[in-house]
Amino acid sequence: MSSLKNELKNGSGRRLIKRRLDDGVFYYVLSDGSGTSSFLDDWLNDPRSRGKAKRLLSTVQKITTNGLEWATAAKRIRRISPELYEIKNFSGAARVMAHIRTVEAIVILRPFQGHSGTGSVPTTLIASATRQQRLVVELLEQEEYDGD
Repeated sequence: MSSLKNELKNGSGRRLIKRRLDDGVFYYVLSDGSGTSSFLDDWLNDPRSRGKAKRLLSTVQKITTNGLEWATAAKRIRRISPELYEIKNFSGAARVMAHIRTVEAIVILRPFQGHSGTGSVPTTLIASATRQQRLVVELLEQEEYDGD
C-alpha cells in the first residue's frame, strides 16, 4: 500500500510516498522530481536490484521494531547529524540517507555508494541530504496539519 502526500508550494515536485510493510509498519520515501516514484521503485522493478531493495526494507523494519539504540549497536545505522542517518549493511557498499525523527516515521531520502573505507560520508552528499531533510520536515508538518 502506498499513498502520495501533498506537494509543497515551492513547486519542487517532490512528495513523500507513504508505504506499509507486511506487519503494518509504515515508512516514507522521498519521491523524485516527478512526484510519483522514487529510486526505491526503480530498485524494486529491476530484477538485478530487487534483492537489495528487499534487504533495505527488511533493515527498515528491524530498525522500526528494535529501535535506534539497537540499530546503532548492530551497526545498521550511523548518525550523521540530528535526525539524519546513514542506513548501511544491507547490500555491500550500498547505503541510503534517511531522516529519522522517530522510528515510526523513517523517511528514506537517497541512495549512495559506500565511502571506500574512509569512514566518512562526503560533505557534498551530507549537504544535499540536509537540503532534502528540510523539505521532508516541511512535508511531514504538512501531513500532520492535514490530518493524514
